[in-house]
Amino acid sequence: AAEELRIFKAISDRAGYGAGIIIPEGELIYVNESFAEMHGYTIKELIGKHFSILHSKAQMRPVERFRKKLMQEGSYVTEEVWHKKKDGTVFPALMTGTAIKDDMGKPLYLSATLIDITESKRVEIALRQSEEFNSSLLTNSPNPILVLNADASIRYVNPALEKLTGFSPAELIGSKPPYPWWIEETRKELSKRLVQAMRRGTGRYESSCRKKNGERCWVEKIFKTVKVNGEFKYHLVNWVDLTEQKRLKTNLEFYLSQVTRT
Repeated sequence: AAEELRIFKAISDRAGYGAGIIIPEGELIYVNESFAEMHGYTIKELIGKHFSILHSKAQMRPVERFRKKLMQEGSYVTEEVWHKKKDGTVFPALMTGTAIKDDMGKPLYLSATLIDITESKRVEIALRQSEEFNSSLLTNSPNPILVLNADASIRYVNPALEKLTGFSPAELIGSKPPYPWWIEETRKELSKRLVQAMRRGTGRYESSCRKKNGERCWVEKIFKTVKVNGEFKYHLVNWVDLTEQKRLKTNLEFYLSQVTRT
């Protein structure tokens, strides 16, 4: 068991996404390298501090709401939460949280994993400000992005989307739902969510995808309709690959459940 714990801790320590653990009172008892770097601190500087140093006063209101939800419900799926770095600059992150409770249901530890989505936001804002569709803004984005026409047919996919899914632009452009990455059992649900997002002009949801090679991945899809002077231009769908974050979350949960037992 000790060896298993060591392995699981090593995985979290070196993960490419931020991972942190607090006790219910709010004191940080574990952060990995990515988490500390993301906030401009060293690991040493954060351990023992209250997590509120990672947020501004305004940011703390929604953060406290998430913490209460976590303590009551045991977990929350991906939420967008703003954070504050040591130098005072702020950045948006996607966070998931899990509470480890004792046999009586009392929370012992609260863990969170996070992904910095600054780049997604930057691209989204630049596109909204751009009068016409500008593929050069999307080409270099590390995040997968696709652009849809009014009829939901694919107008453009960036290299990051091809890299993640394995489907080339030639295979995707012009295709309509069901898209090649949709999984049979979730097609109905995905179709419904897409229609809702197109109608509202905004939307956010997590979904499992099938790569060209048959592998599965998890992504968060952030949907925005781009209009200029009230006139429809296109739908923009920003993806954030959550696969690694999901693994890290499962890993942290296991690690904490073992620590709690020992």
